[in-house]
Amino acid sequence: MGNNNSNTDYIDNIKEIDSGSNTVNPVFYIILAVLFVLLSIIAWMYFDQRKKTDQIIAQMTQTTKEKENLTRELDDLLYEYETLQTDNDSLNYQMQIEQDKIKQMLVEVKRVKATNVALIVQYKKELATLRKIMRGYIVQIDSLNTLNIQLMDENVKVKQQYTKVQLDYESLSEKTDDLSSKVEIASVIQTENLEAIAINARSKEVTKAKKVDKIKVCMTMDENPIAKPGLKDIYVRISRPDELVLASSADDLFLFEGEKIVFSAKRQVEYQNVDIDLCIYWPNHQELPEGTYLVDVYTEGNLIGSTSLVLK
Repeated sequence: MGNNNSNTDYIDNIKEIDSGSNTVNPVFYIILAVLFVLLSIIAWMYFDQRKKTDQIIAQMTQTTKEKENLTRELDDLLYEYETLQTDNDSLNYQMQIEQDKIKQMLVEVKRVKATNVALIVQYKKELATLRKIMRGYIVQIDSLNTLNIQLMDENVKVKQQYTKVQLDYESLSEKTDDLSSKVEIASVIQTENLEAIAINARSKEVTKAKKVDKIKVCMTMDENPIAKPGLKDIYVRISRPDELVLASSADDLFLFEGEKIVFSAKRQVEYQNVDIDLCIYWPNHQELPEGTYLVDVYTEGNLIGSTSLVLK
């Protein structure tokens, strides 16, 4: 009888324990929900970043492929030039000039960054121009060979063909001059991130004209493998709303488009064909009017950037 009571108590105790173990604290569900939200955010961020990374890699891969194709095509064009043969010294001299241009472009293409899509596109256009020039030389060589054969038969026809070759040569010279002009334009250094801000004596940005102690002009001079490296004079020209140029001295002049014009401030920098950040300061010693100020930046006789500044 005593054993039955003991068994009954033991079973009741087990039921109480089971009943307690089935009771889950609500905090547990809250923690699970928070974890689920965090995991969802992390997963979204990961796939979004992965998508952007894949796009960048795809662009880089495409640009790198275009750069490799451009290099190969330049090598092929150089080889084609080397296979051309003629006894005409003038043509040989002109073709040597074109070969030197191709060799220089090969060096520049190998140096250009794969991210510089615009520059690679520019080189592809120049390559197309070089191909047209070479086709013209082929025409001239074929014409000269034909002339040499006809020279044994008829002197009059030789003279006519010679006139035609001269006209073709002049046309090719014009195309060469045009190409040189394009290269000169492409060699101009450009700027980005150009901004002008007014600061007070504590170097804090201000917008009120009466508080201006200096005007700070900052920019990035872009990478340009075609440009000539070395020391560059950078000129800043700041025009007031009434078009009067802010200048420290009437003798502060530089040459632009054949004329000497006044500048507000200048700085000399060492440019080595890579991006370079710099700032130039104009110190204020006068009362400034309210309105919009135009800021232009120049170097080597070229306007390379413009921005504006509003003072109240």
